[in-house]
Amino acid sequence: ARSISGITVSDLTIDGNEDNQSSGDRHGVFGVYVSSSTVKNLDVRNLSEGGIGFDFARNILIANNNFNRVGLGIYSSAVQLYSDSSFASYDNIIEGNIITFGAYSGAAISIYGVSRTAVSHNTITGDGSTMDTGIGIYQTSGNSPYGNSITGNVISIVQNNGIFLYDAGNGSNPILTTSITGNTITGSGGRGIHLSTA
Repeated sequence: ARSISGITVSDLTIDGNEDNQSSGDRHGVFGVYVSSSTVKNLDVRNLSEGGIGFDFARNILIANNNFNRVGLGIYSSAVQLYSDSSFASYDNIIEGNIITFGAYSGAAISIYGVSRTAVSHNTITGDGSTMDTGIGIYQTSGNSPYGNSITGNVISIVQNNGIFLYDAGNGSNPILTTSITGNTITGSGGRGIHLSTA
C-alpha cells in the first residue's frame, strides 16, 4: 500500500462542537497508511468520535496533547491505533498526553493489533461514568501484538479497567511480550489491570 510520511501536526486547537455532530467521520486527526509522522501539542475537545487515530501506521509520535470530552461515541477513543494481518503496524510512541473525560464505553488510549508501541507518562482522568478503560491493547484478526510497553501512566476514576489486555481470539493470535511497569491506577470501578481471553 502507498503511504504518506513526514507529516507534522502541531500547536493548534481542534474544537469539534460536539453538540452539533450527528453523522459522518468526526475525528480530530485521522490517517491511514501514514509513517514517520508526529502529532503534538494539540488541544482537542468536544468530539463525538475519536481525537487522534491512525490505521495501518508506523513510526508515529503522539505527544503532549490535551484532550477534553473526546471520544464520546460508543467505542471511540482519545487516541487509537489500528492494524490487522493485512499490514504490520509498529514502532509508535504515545506519551505525555492529558486525557480528561470522554471515551464512553471504550478506552481512552486503544491499540488494536499494533506492535512495538510505547504508551508512557500519559495522564488519564475519568469521572466514574464517561470513560470505561484507561489503556487497552487488543488482538485483531490474524495479528499477535508484541513488544508493547505501558509505563509510568497515571489513570484515575475510570468505570471498569485501568489497563486492559484483551485477546479476542481466545489464544489463536495472542498478545505477546507486553511490559506493564510503573503505572499508578486509582479509583477504577472494576480492575486495576485486566488480562482476558474472552
